[in-house]
Amino acid sequence: MLDGAVVGVVGCGNWGSKRVRALSSFPEIGQVVAIDTDHSRAETAASSFPKTRAFKDLASALPHVSALVIATPPPTHYELAVTALRHGKHVLVEKPLTESIHEAVLLIEQAHRSSCVLMTGHTLLFNPAVRELRHRLSRGSLGRIQSIHAAQFSRGHSVHGADAMWDLAPHSISVFNHLIGSLPTLATAWNKADCKPTEEIRVELQYGKAGPSGFIHIACGSAERARMFTVIGSKKLAVYDDLAGSQLKMYRRSSMRTFENVLEYNDYVIVPKIAPAEPLVEELRHFLGAIRDQSVPEISGTDGMITVAIMEAIDRSRRGNMKPTTVFYPPVLSCGDRGIVSDERL
Repeated sequence: MLDGAVVGVVGCGNWGSKRVRALSSFPEIGQVVAIDTDHSRAETAASSFPKTRAFKDLASALPHVSALVIATPPPTHYELAVTALRHGKHVLVEKPLTESIHEAVLLIEQAHRSSCVLMTGHTLLFNPAVRELRHRLSRGSLGRIQSIHAAQFSRGHSVHGADAMWDLAPHSISVFNHLIGSLPTLATAWNKADCKPTEEIRVELQYGKAGPSGFIHIACGSAERARMFTVIGSKKLAVYDDLAGSQLKMYRRSSMRTFENVLEYNDYVIVPKIAPAEPLVEELRHFLGAIRDQSVPEISGTDGMITVAIMEAIDRSRRGNMKPTTVFYPPVLSCGDRGIVSDERL
């Protein structure tokens, strides 16, 4: 049961403080614990939201919590998560789950040994527009998926100094896999040369020899902001604009030029009516539900590990003069599925 549960948030920066705010709104949560080595940030979070208490480090907070959300810089994810799991705490880790496949597999194995929920924070998958788009694709409303295009532009660079690909690409990768319903086999990527102060990366993911392709265009330090996904189907085209008021629109496709990401469309079809919901809150609701039901979350540790495997392939391609690079997924693990890779996924 979750009534009166105490949930901690490790890292109370911009994103972590939003987690504290959202958790404090759940009536079944007895207390929220804000944890940050910058104790003033933890205290600010604790004073800003109801039923919240501040701690300066994970070690002092662990005896007081039953679950944790880890919202710290990626290099710290593994050590914090594995420590929490060893102490029997359920864990939600912000993307990317870890910085290597090896660390991700170790977390999955530890979660199984500890009988704990391990969930990856791919928040966009809880956006109602993304869920509506997935529903329409499953019904065949767009026909056969031919390609998916993502544009992710930010005016600034990562506050943690992270590479733009590791900072932003997990969003696109998780959405691609969710919409297509399978995993990429090949990755081709390159950094655009001489584009400072903008960091620009282009990626192509191939979903099997006869499957669709996913194209990602990332730019940090751009003059504009964008987070847009375009799904090209054999019947129609859908555009999901995360920054727009009407997030999901569907068109009759007219023409396109493939890898330059120049897409032309007209004959406006429909703007689906979608009930509003905050993805961050819905994601936390799902995490708490998985703990309550002792079930594997939709976005499990396996999904986080898969994303890390794809990003490692992208890195190998960037270092290898844009050569198409095979995505290597860990073999099926034998300890049962609390987020373990199954034969269907591979």
